[in-house]
Amino acid sequence: MADLDAEVLDEPVETPEPSLRESLEAAIDEVDPNLEGASKETPDKPSTEQQVPVPAAPEKPAADPASKEVSVPSQELKAPAQWKPAVREKWNQLPREVQEEVLRREGDSMRLIGSVGPKLRMADELQSHIAPFSQALQTNGVSPSAFVHDVFASIRSLAHGDDRLKAETVANIVQAYGVDVRALDQVLTGRIQAPPEVLEARMATARANAVIRQQSAGVEYQTQLEAEKSVVGFAADPKHEFLDDVRNQMADLIELGHAKTLEDAYQSAVWSNPATRQILLTREAQSRAAMKNNRANAARRASSSVRGAPGVPGAAHVGAAGGGSLRETLEAAFDDAQPL
Repeated sequence: MADLDAEVLDEPVETPEPSLRESLEAAIDEVDPNLEGASKETPDKPSTEQQVPVPAAPEKPAADPASKEVSVPSQELKAPAQWKPAVREKWNQLPREVQEEVLRREGDSMRLIGSVGPKLRMADELQSHIAPFSQALQTNGVSPSAFVHDVFASIRSLAHGDDRLKAETVANIVQAYGVDVRALDQVLTGRIQAPPEVLEARMATARANAVIRQQSAGVEYQTQLEAEKSVVGFAADPKHEFLDDVRNQMADLIELGHAKTLEDAYQSAVWSNPATRQILLTREAQSRAAMKNNRANAARRASSSVRGAPGVPGAAHVGAAGGGSLRETLEAAFDDAQPL
C-alpha cells in the first residue's frame, strides 16, 4: 500500500490548461488589479459592487405632524326648546348618548308634525266653513264630505261643462234652493239688456277690485315676511334663550302697546314669567357668590404677602407689595361680613 502511494506521488501531476474565461480574467487582472474580486464572481451571482440595481419600493412619505388628525371637541348639544325652562337647566347633567337620543326623538316628532300640520290646518279651516251648515246637513242626512264633493262638482260643471251641462247644473240649484224663476228672469233680463257702457264699467270695477286685493295681499305678505325675518334673527341670538317660553306674553305686550320693540317685550316677559324669573335670580345669586369667593381669595393672598411693619394698616402694605388694592381688601372684608 505504501509502495502504491509512493508511485502515485512520484508521477507528475498534469495541470489542466486554463480555459478561455480564466485567461481573459487573468489578463483583466493584470490591467486593473482592482477588478480582481469582481472578475472571479460567477455570472449567476453578481458581486456586491456590481449587483443589478433592483428598483426600491417607493418610500412612504413621512407623516407630517401638522397633518395629523386633530381631535375636535364634540359640539355641545342644546336642550329642546319645547322643554320647560327649569327642566332645561338640568340638560347638561344628562349623558351625551341620552341627549342624542332625546334630540333624535324630538326631531322625528317635529318632522311628523311638519308633515301633518298643513293637513290639520286645512281640515280646521274647512270645518269652520262647514260648521254653519252642520245642523241642516245632519237633518238631511248628508255628510260634510258628501256636501263638499257636491259643491266642487257643481263648480267644475259650471266652469268646464258644455251649455247643456251648465244649464242643468243651474236648474238643479234653482230647484234645490227654491229660487224664484220670475225674479231670476228679471235679474238676467236687466243684466242682458244693460248698455255696453254699464257692462264695461262693471268689468272695469271688478278688475280694479282684483288689482287692489292683489296689491294689498302683496303688501301684507311683504310686511309679514320682514317681520318673520326679524323674529328669526332675534331668536338666533343666544341672549334670547327663553324666547319659546315667553313668545305669547311678548305678543300680548306688543299688541297692547306695553312694549315697542322685541327686546323690550322679551325682557318684560322673562321677568314677569315665574319660571324664567326664578332661573335668572338663581343665576345671579350664583354669580354673586362666585365673585365674593374670588375677592375673598384675592384678599387672603394679598394679606399673606405682607411682612413686618406692625401697627401699619395692612391695606397700605398690600398696595406696596403688589398683592392687591385697598378697594379689593375692603370689598373682601365686607363680603365676609355679609351673608350670601
